[in-house]
Amino acid sequence: ACASSTIALGQAAGWIARGHAEVVLVCGADLVTDFVVKGVTAWNALSPAPGRPLDLLRRGLGLGEGAAAMVLMSPARARREGCGKLAGISGWGAAGDAVHMTAPDRYGRGLTRAVRSAMAMAGVAPAAVSVVNAHGTGTVYNDMMELIVFKHIFEEKPLNLFSVKGALGHTLGAAGIIEAALSIKGLAEQAVPPTVGCQEPEAAARAWIKQTPQTVAHDLTISTNSGFGGINAAVILTKEEAE
Repeated sequence: ACASSTIALGQAAGWIARGHAEVVLVCGADLVTDFVVKGVTAWNALSPAPGRPLDLLRRGLGLGEGAAAMVLMSPARARREGCGKLAGISGWGAAGDAVHMTAPDRYGRGLTRAVRSAMAMAGVAPAAVSVVNAHGTGTVYNDMMELIVFKHIFEEKPLNLFSVKGALGHTLGAAGIIEAALSIKGLAEQAVPPTVGCQEPEAAARAWIKQTPQTVAHDLTISTNSGFGGINAAVILTKEEAE
């Protein structure tokens, strides 16, 4: 579902870490089709106006389409090939809610497990996290679920939280890899994009969300995605490739 390409990145990184592969090409793509539009409309999840992720007055998601591809290599293979590295994947996690066919667990227990698993693998404490690329669909329940999770994990610490779906739309199965690519770009430029469409942030996120681009010194970004059926995934992208 909407966490597919995030999970694919974690699976590819796992193959490399376990020595099952030296190079993996991960591709993610999705299109807006009549089937998708009718399905989202039937679930009352399609916004009548441009999406407003994490906004107090959000009314649903805006659909988008796109594609991205990433080449993952082991450090040894990258050195042999003479390849420069853009970033590393230092941790990943996936977990299910299994509470409803389409609605998320209101308490975000699956997403909490996915994020904590990724952080444990990377050896990252909450205090070390300053940037989170949220799924941020603009639907009432998904966004609130995510905010509950982030408040639970990060409490009141300063955080730069953003969603790109107000600008790109929800690219469904491609969302994870597209958002990971944007997170890598942010690491390279030490920048955090605005949450386009978020005019009045939910109270729980008011201190975390910005409406303009920010310059933020950071070594890692957590990118999260959640999908229908209760699947949740998280990857930790770092400036240094994981050894």
